[in-house]
Order: sequence, then C-alpha cells, then structure tokens
Amino acid sequence: MTSCIVCGVDGSSGSRRAAAVAARLARDLASRALLVKVVERGGPRYGLRRPWMGPAGKMRKVLKTMVQEHWFPEGTEVCLETGAPAEQLMAVAEREDAELIVVGSLGPGQARGAFLGSVSSALMESAPCPIVVVPAAAVATLEAANTQSIVCGVAGREGDVSLLRLAGDLARRLGGHVHAVHASYQPGGLPASAPAAQRRLDDVLEQAGVEARGIVVPLPAPEALDRVAREQHAGLVVVRSRGSRRRGSLVLHASVPTRLAAEGEHRPGHAPPGGSPGGGQRTL
Repeated sequence: MTSCIVCGVDGSSGSRRAAAVAARLARDLASRALLVKVVERGGPRYGLRRPWMGPAGKMRKVLKTMVQEHWFPEGTEVCLETGAPAEQLMAVAEREDAELIVVGSLGPGQARGAFLGSVSSALMESAPCPIVVVPAAAVATLEAANTQSIVCGVAGREGDVSLLRLAGDLARRLGGHVHAVHASYQPGGLPASAPAAQRRLDDVLEQAGVEARGIVVPLPAPEALDRVAREQHAGLVVVRSRGSRRRGSLVLHASVPTRLAAEGEHRPGHAPPGGSPGGGQRTL
C-alpha cells in the first residue's frame, strides 16, 4: 500500500487552501490522498444506511468536487466523520497509517491566542504523524519550484536527528535541498558562541546522515527560520511539534505561521525575543 496524505476540510477558504496543498504534495510525493470532513456532534447525521442520500450525499459530492478542482491524484477518496475534529483526524490518520496530515491555519484577523487554530494546535501536539500547517496567505501553484528548498529548524535538542531525516526524506522525494538552521540565541537576548553553535549543528548533521547545508543564525528561532526561508525561497519550513520529540510539523512559509510553529520550541507563554510577525509569504 502506498503512503497516505490525510487532509482535513471544513468548507472554509482556509481548508480549500489546505486541500490545494495536499493535492500538490500527493502528486509530488506519489502518495494516495484522503479528504476528511468532520462534523461535530449535533450537526448533520452522516452515519446513514444510504450515504448517497440527504446531508451525507450532498457533502460527499462537495468533497468529490474539491478532488477534481484541485487535481488530486487518481484514486483519491473522501471520508465523513462525526465527533471532535482533531480526534477524528488523528483516528483516520492512525487507521490509514498516514505519512502527513494537512490542515489550514487561522487567518490574520483571527485570535492570536489561538495560535494556529485549535484543531491544528491539537494535531501538532498529539498526531501520529507530521502535520502540514497551511497559512491563510498560502497559494498552491502547479509549479514545483518552491518545493526545491526545505528549511529545517535544529534546536540542539533530542529529536533534531529524526526531524532532519524527515526533511531529508521529503527533499529526496521532491527533488529538493535541505537547509538546516540553528538559531544561536540564548534566553535573555544574547547570541550564543558561534563556534559552539556550529559544532552542535555539525554534530546533528553527522548523526542524521542527511545531505544539508548547515546555517547558524544569531537570531531567535522564528526570525532565523523566516530569514533563511525567504533567502532560499523555501516552500516548506520543518519544525518540531510541541508535544513530541519524534514528530515534526511542516509549515508552508509565511511569517506568522512560521513564527507560531517555531515558538512551539519554547515553554508555553514564553515567546522568544524579537520583533512582531510581519507580512510576506512564499507559495508551494
């Protein structure tokens, strides 16, 4: 069985952007895809004996239309679930042995305190596979130019090796390159020793066995990742999920989502020093 990409959709413009990105990744990674619509309890009942009738049938048609509109690979399936969205997406990913879950993030006008959104935040903490968070500003194009550079954050902690291997595997399958970024910025606002930071980065690269360009940037992690992603025209930024040492989250490059994901490296409520998130985006 080929690997699977699970994409959560909810009818919003953000989930449509996520669907476009999921389709792009499924094509480029030669993966099968599954579109999942989760309705919270109290919504339309989808557990019908005749799923082609009523709300279930209409929603299946909507999902199948999305499959066609976004050029998903042949054989892409749709799935309707009832319950808590994050829990159901994780259950589907577990069942399908998914390699990625793709979801949208909040728009710029929505609550900052919600970070990337309740569903995407919950997935980043507990999902059984890496998460692709698609920012509101992202646009999925049909060209693969922006998948040719992948930026991977190296924090100097346990889990860096597996994260680099994830980035390396994606780069190999996408025909791209990995830029491993170590932000040498200490709590309190002082840059770390450049030689020591370079040695830490070199050690991790050697352990991972991944062909990558190592870059030490004397900035907090969010700004460091954002700078290198812009310089390299990267389409994906790979950072470690907050809730696991093994999983990673992949963020399409845009300043705000990159910052929020990178802040997951820090204690809750302890954002690194630096300027406010700014505009600008890259596309996949």
